[in-house]
Amino acid sequence: MVDENESYPWPRATRSLWTCGGGFGHVTLGETWHRSGAYIRGYEQAAEILSDHVVSNPASRTLGYPILFLWRHTVELQLKEIIRSTRALLIDDSKFPDDEHRLSKLWTDVRTDLSRLGLNESDELSFTEVTIKELASADPRSIDARYSEHRDGQPTLRAAPGAIDLKNVRDILGGVVNFLGCVIEDLSQRLDHD
Repeated sequence: MVDENESYPWPRATRSLWTCGGGFGHVTLGETWHRSGAYIRGYEQAAEILSDHVVSNPASRTLGYPILFLWRHTVELQLKEIIRSTRALLIDDSKFPDDEHRLSKLWTDVRTDLSRLGLNESDELSFTEVTIKELASADPRSIDARYSEHRDGQPTLRAAPGAIDLKNVRDILGGVVNFLGCVIEDLSQRLDHD
């Protein structure tokens, strides 16, 4: 039997996953459970923290996979939020791509909707598109950074380079995430004034 006071965690019948002990490990989900901004910021912060950790601790290189997933998922959530907002502004009730994970499809929808609003021309959008296409080519359906192989047994991340510079990834995707965040904020303000 493992001593409960040891620092090595072990399953116990007396504990529930959802028990809240307070203290520094306490986080609130209830108030933000359905707010996409909390999810977006959470994945973004996790990607930033892990990226910084690996840059300063190269022995943690296996964290590259979850870091790529976190950045990719942040971008995916932001694109979906932009689509949600643009469709509300356009009073467009077309099917929302909730179950869509292909960044290329989401990006096409974003560009189309922004164009319909007259907001589709900027260098930042063009630069962002290049990065999203790179990310989408490496992990088209949000599978490759999460699993080592596809269902057919083929290895994942075949379109990605053999090695990446996480500082570079953080800088580039951090810029894209910041820009998309500004687009979300702009659309939110437009919704508030309509």
